[in-house]
Amino acid sequence: MIRFADLLTRYDGFIFDQYGVLHDGQKQYPGAVEALGACAAAGKPVVLVTNSGRTADANAERLQRLGYDPSLFAAIVTSGDLAVDKIEALAPRAVFTIARGSEPVRGVAHPTSDAAKAGLLLIAGSEADRVSEADYRAMLEPLVARDVAALCSNPDLQMLTEDGLKPGAGQIAAWYEEMGGRVTYVGKPWPQIYEAAERALGLRSGRRICCVGDSMHHDIAGAGRAGLSSALVLTGISAALHPDDIERMTRDDGLRPTHVLRSLA
Repeated sequence: MIRFADLLTRYDGFIFDQYGVLHDGQKQYPGAVEALGACAAAGKPVVLVTNSGRTADANAERLQRLGYDPSLFAAIVTSGDLAVDKIEALAPRAVFTIARGSEPVRGVAHPTSDAAKAGLLLIAGSEADRVSEADYRAMLEPLVARDVAALCSNPDLQMLTEDGLKPGAGQIAAWYEEMGGRVTYVGKPWPQIYEAAERALGLRSGRRICCVGDSMHHDIAGAGRAGLSSALVLTGISAALHPDDIERMTRDDGLRPTHVLRSLA
């Protein structure tokens, strides 16, 4: 185990995950504000990277409500923002959207609730804390039958809820693939979001960057694919992990964090 303070001398900039590292959606995690403040004091820029289907501005507003001053990070890069360009390029005649809540999803000009009319399936969020897997599969079945391509703008396999971990939007996309559907993913662990984050950091080529996250399959795998160092924080979805679990996942899945932190405190 290592302390976050020890990483400050080793790296020139940081890419932070949001949910599960800085907060749980309702409150800050201990030490998170202080860690960001230490980065700012040391002149080490921070970019937040999140598998959120919402915009950077919407995420910034949430962070501010949770007590995070916007000056603590250089930018927020969201999978939702990156997905807009994909949707516009596909120019679907109608989009069948699976999301969390009822607010319109950015980039979807022609929404439809009729699977027979859909030209694209957008998987932007999950309500698996109140919608069952069987219900989601029934919703997806007519789209699979019509060979409607899917775009997943939130690849998280699990999400934090008041009732514990539940299937995330990425798991719904995995069910769609399992049923025979075609899925394109935008967000962690795919490279595009890391390329955008590195540009936002504004560091010279060759500078040392560390990605801080709570997910082995998204944050740690994504950092590895991007050729960046990583620090796994044992909060969020990794809160129950034991060092033996990390070793097993490293052996079975080939995922190895550069560092492991008990928390940001």
